[in-house]
Amino acid sequence: MHTKYAIIGAGVAGCNIAWQLHLLNAPVILIDNSGNNNCSIYAAGLINPLVPRGLRPTWLRNEIWNSIEDYYNTIEIKTKSKLLFKLPLTQIIWNSAMQKEWDKLSKKPEIANWVTQLNENSFALKNIYQLNAPEFVTASRNYFIKNNSYFDEQINHQNLHFDGQFWHIPNIGTAQHLIFAEGWQGEKNPFFNFLPFKNSSGVIAHASITHNFSKNQAIKYKKWAIPQQENYLVGSTFTHGDYSAQATAKEIDEIENDILEWAHETKILSTAKGIRPTVADRRPFIGTHPTHKSMHIFNGFGTKACSLCVHLAPQFALHLEQGSPIEPEANINRFDTK
Repeated sequence: MHTKYAIIGAGVAGCNIAWQLHLLNAPVILIDNSGNNNCSIYAAGLINPLVPRGLRPTWLRNEIWNSIEDYYNTIEIKTKSKLLFKLPLTQIIWNSAMQKEWDKLSKKPEIANWVTQLNENSFALKNIYQLNAPEFVTASRNYFIKNNSYFDEQINHQNLHFDGQFWHIPNIGTAQHLIFAEGWQGEKNPFFNFLPFKNSSGVIAHASITHNFSKNQAIKYKKWAIPQQENYLVGSTFTHGDYSAQATAKEIDEIENDILEWAHETKILSTAKGIRPTVADRRPFIGTHPTHKSMHIFNGFGTKACSLCVHLAPQFALHLEQGSPIEPEANINRFDTK
């Protein structure tokens, strides 16, 4: 088969850029190997308007929050799935430094749109969302499968061949453009080996928790705890350069000890571990290869793909189709390849 865009990688980022090109009526296919360690299948999908450290507005907050419900609602309608949820969240102030940050923040008049103080030890965050990331990926893949536009295939970069006009993809066909959205495995991509990936692992846990807070809200101490029926999804750890597949005793203790700072008791029921495509400057990798002009990347979102894609995926799709600008802080041209 032939297509205009072949997206290699079908996690949260890959699915989002596929959707935005598809909604522009551009021919697109998704390619992924279901056996890959994809952190999207473990992602909690928590979308927070504040950066915990320093209580600063998250990057591109206004652009994201102005359109997030319409953005995911469009995909919900297409997939006939409920994917995005509003989630009450209580942030517990856990040391004097955070208390000082909160005291400073609370004096700003615009903060009323985002935060309400509950008592001297905690505040409630407004406009928190949770994307069911595993369901988003599954529903998106199923949609493209039904449109004969999804391929379960392991791509070997060495076997990709450009004939001067089209890319030849073994077992699949040809494409005018390649878009790499490979998550942490992007660091193995020889075409983009000039990009400074700084991958990290993260452990999440399902846990039973006994506490005094409302049962229908998320709790944030140093880590978050999100209600899920009878138990909680808790996480996550953050370890640079770790590619192991199983949670260690140290990582499990870290999660358990964090819970016990605010809860009466807890029991870890199960754990899962994924590898994130993180970047040293905390900005994603978006753009076109400096010499291969039909080769692109949409990667490096770390823990923020569910939120940042709301603004950056439509923007990149328009860039590819119409030549409009890319967010400068995310554009890979920020790295000197000379």
